[in-house]
Amino acid sequence: MSNVISSKDVHKIHAWNKPEVGEDLSETHGLMSRQLDGIQKRAYDEGYTRGYQEGINKGKIEIQGQVQYLQGILMSLAQPLDMLDDVVEQDLVSLVIAVTQQLIRREIKTDPGQVIAAVRDAMGVLPLAVRHLRIYLHPDDISLVQNAMSIDAEEQSWKFMADPTLSRGGCRLLSDDSQVDASIDSRLQEVIAGIFGGDRVSDD
Repeated sequence: MSNVISSKDVHKIHAWNKPEVGEDLSETHGLMSRQLDGIQKRAYDEGYTRGYQEGINKGKIEIQGQVQYLQGILMSLAQPLDMLDDVVEQDLVSLVIAVTQQLIRREIKTDPGQVIAAVRDAMGVLPLAVRHLRIYLHPDDISLVQNAMSIDAEEQSWKFMADPTLSRGGCRLLSDDSQVDASIDSRLQEVIAGIFGGDRVSDD
């Protein structure tokens, strides 16, 4: 068979074109890309869901830990608050005592004659048949009380004794059988007892 083409068959000859391989590969590549994207998206969604749930669980654990921590702090604060109430109350009692002392001292300084009433009140508590009575006073109050009593020393059945440890305005009476503490401190304790109660006074 001859491979020579005759002139009459020339019009039948067509140029050879290479097949469009690129178009098919492009379509195939696009399909594969879409499939990969879908796989990646599903994997991402699944991973996100798992991660989100794990994050929630971890967050719950952390929140529970924080709540327990805060509860512990609140419980630890409750006890100091109870102790603080006692401290504040004691400070309040001390403040009232200090203020009352200042008021009493100022009143006595303004009217020193109050010691006379204190002595008479104390003597009124003693039995009638008291013997060997000794009246202890601040040295600056002795002459004031003696003059107010206006009794001669020979007629007195008691003796005035100087006691510098006593505050002015107070006194202490002693006999063979009895004693009366009418010192400023003692009278102050009675005032505080009337305000806060005897237990508070004994504590101070």
